Amino acid sequence: TEEQFYDNRHLLDEVVSRRAEHVITECARVNKAVEAMKTGDLIGLGKLLNASHYSLRDLYEVTGKELDTLQNVAENHPACIGSRMTGAGFGGCTISLVEKSAEDDFKRKVAEEYTKAIGYAPSFYSAEIGDGITVTELN
Repeated sequence: TEEQFYDNRHLLDEVVSRRAEHVITECARVNKAVEAMKTGDLIGLGKLLNASHYSLRDLYEVTGKELDTLQNVAENHPACIGSRMTGAGFGGCTISLVEKSAEDDFKRKVAEEYTKAIGYAPSFYSAEIGDGITVTELN
């Protein structure tokens, strides 16, 4: 548990402690994210996405300039509910929850700011939240 970790983190060296803190707090965030999705709490889910990115950046140290810039630019757009890196880290993608009505503005502004900071344009892939896999009994 998080409590057990914080009570015993002094037993670990600094780097291992940071890595373990990320893993333990990320597990708790995943459980909270499941509840947020079940209850339709997108604001809560967005906050968890942001917290996850900060933890990946600061504790696990697997982000980089591109990912951090993309997440930061996305998070600061008024229509963005939350954003985090996804994948294995050290480059790649972020996932951002964005109000559907502002999707075009989000892409334009994020592309502008990211390109100015990094020197090349990002790519965007749009997706929608769905139920995922379901089981239907056929008669």
